[in-house]
Amino acid sequence: MKRSLRTLAMAALVLGSACLVAGPAAAATHATTGSRISLFGGATTYPAATAFYGDHGFGFNPGDAAAGKYRFSLDIDGITRAASYSVSTMYPDGSLESRHWIFNVPSGLVGVHTLTGHWFAPCGSTPGVDCAGQPRNTLIEITTLGATVTFS
Repeated sequence: MKRSLRTLAMAALVLGSACLVAGPAAAATHATTGSRISLFGGATTYPAATAFYGDHGFGFNPGDAAAGKYRFSLDIDGITRAASYSVSTMYPDGSLESRHWIFNVPSGLVGVHTLTGHWFAPCGSTPGVDCAGQPRNTLIEITTLGATVTFS
């Protein structure tokens, strides 16, 4: 009896350890759905009820101290969608090189829809952007870009 309890305990420990190892690896894998629809394309058509994704973000100069504060959001017909995930790349010195937010739409859409991207940056970090009296590093919208897509 003692031996089977010990064997059961060891099996549970090994199985639990395997779950800990496999869990983060499985969670770290991200995949896009369908083809990319870019906001820079303007008006376009795309097959109805077919998976697609949006992918936009920022590129940074090496050592940009404000790089982690930038944000991107996507609206579909005025409703903000949560990003499926974000992807960051790094320079060899360890500073952030780029960050993109991915928005998967696995079921696609039907009809005519407006996709609008909103780029946000910390005030004082982007040349030529009026902070309108906001304190330095306050997140402000610096660009908005929309595309009308006919899903048919």
